[in-house]
Formats: sequence, C-alpha cells, structure tokens
Amino acid sequence: MNKAGTSNQALAMELTRQGWTGTVNNISNWRNALAPIPDEVLPLLVRAFGSDPELDGLGEVVAFLVRRSPWLKPYLKSAPASDAGSEPTRGARLEPVYYGKRGKYQGKRFVLYQDAQGHYVAGRTRFEQDKRLFKRKDELIRAMKADRELRVRMVPEMGAPPSLIHQDSLVWV
Repeated sequence: MNKAGTSNQALAMELTRQGWTGTVNNISNWRNALAPIPDEVLPLLVRAFGSDPELDGLGEVVAFLVRRSPWLKPYLKSAPASDAGSEPTRGARLEPVYYGKRGKYQGKRFVLYQDAQGHYVAGRTRFEQDKRLFKRKDELIRAMKADRELRVRMVPEMGAPPSLIHQDSLVWV
C-alpha cells in the first residue's frame, strides 16, 4: 500500500498536502482517460507514492509510477524509457534496473550486482552450479537477450544482500 492509499480522495488529500490545487475530479479524469496527467503533477504523484523525484529523472519518475500503479500508463503524457521486461533498443546505452515490489525494499531501486572480483552474476536458478559470471556489462546484456530465462543478480542501491531478478521484472533506463 502506498502512502496516499488507493482511493481518489486519499490521493487528492496527499497531493493537496504537497501544494497541488486540483480536485478529486481531476484524478477521476486521469483514471478514466478523460485527461492526461500533467507533467508538473508527476513529481507530486511520485512523492505521494513514496519516492523522491529529485533523486530520479522525469523518465524514471514516470517509470516508477507505471510500475507502482499500472492504471496510470495510458494517462501519462511522458512515456517511460521502456516498459518492464522489454529489451533495450538497438544501439541504446541502457541498463537494467529493478524496483522492489514488496517488503522493506518496496519501491527501492536495485542495480546490477558485482561480486568481489567485479563480475556481474546471472543464472537460471539460485543454485551455484547454474551461476554464470560476466566480466563486462555488455556481455551480460547480450546473454540476457539470448536467454530470456536468465535471471540477473541485483542489489539495492542503499546496500543490502543481492537478489536474483527475472528479466520480466526489469526496467531499462
């Protein structure tokens, strides 16, 4: 559950607390695709959902909102860099990130994990015999493209034990 709750009224109250001057009807219009969400409201929405837009760029703000509340996607004026689980575009220098979906790391950004030797770690299962090491990030990304079942070891940016994340849960930024 986010700080703003799930109702239009609860979200409107949280946005108003942050200085927004709209009404509950605005939120209803956004949910019903009668009006797009203005870009200037996006940072307020992100704060309402428990993140800090000053730490993330607008593209990440939009991607964060779409991950937390998929109902928002059709109503946003700015499109996220790419959808969860999608592959990076050819020639783009994008890298995978993950945002925690539950527990104490909910909404926190995870980045690629490197072991003590500086290798990126991936595997189809959590077991040691399935572990694959990659010296360079581009090697890992090529392997991910070749094997959609390959899971990637990711770690929260603020530091914590790594987790093995399936590609369908990744966002390319």
